[in-house]
Amino acid sequence: MHLYNSWTSYIANGSLHVMLLSRQEEKAIQRRILCTPDGEVKLSVHCVPVRLEDLTPKTEFPRRVVLTKGTVNQFVDRVITIISVLRNYEICAGQSDVSKKHVWSSIQGATVDSNPYKECRYTETLRSEQRSRLVPTRKWLCSECDKLSAPIRRRVAAYNKEEPHPCTPNTALSEEQKLKKLATQQEKN
Repeated sequence: MHLYNSWTSYIANGSLHVMLLSRQEEKAIQRRILCTPDGEVKLSVHCVPVRLEDLTPKTEFPRRVVLTKGTVNQFVDRVITIISVLRNYEICAGQSDVSKKHVWSSIQGATVDSNPYKECRYTETLRSEQRSRLVPTRKWLCSECDKLSAPIRRRVAAYNKEEPHPCTPNTALSEEQKLKKLATQQEKN
């Protein structure tokens, strides 16, 4: 079986693992397709299971093929078709503007991804906890991560204000602003 660049295969416990490896010298498995002899196919992205049907609802993959001596070519063709479809998707890059990193910790419903899987699209990013792992190649981020841009903008604006509104929650304040607010409250008391 001939695979595309950065894809490799491995057989373990009678199942075929086809993996997309990172392009850096230090390799990490970014995507993994597990093909069992009974024709079941499982996809994982960053070690998290992803249903192929959810990823490509309009794509009809070749029907399930049980691996026998007579069906090897069909089995391999099915795997290659799945890889070809996956090549049209990239990882969601999230909110990767590190100049706004100082407010990331105050954004609810989001987590910081330090890129342990060595993706090329980002070095560090903020992702929605409801994100889609993969997006079509032409897109940069999923709709859930795109929704984070408004709260990030608001936090950056609040952070940059010299004198925040008295009702601004402490989570939206910089350390300097929190100390100033505390000192003001102590003076009043």
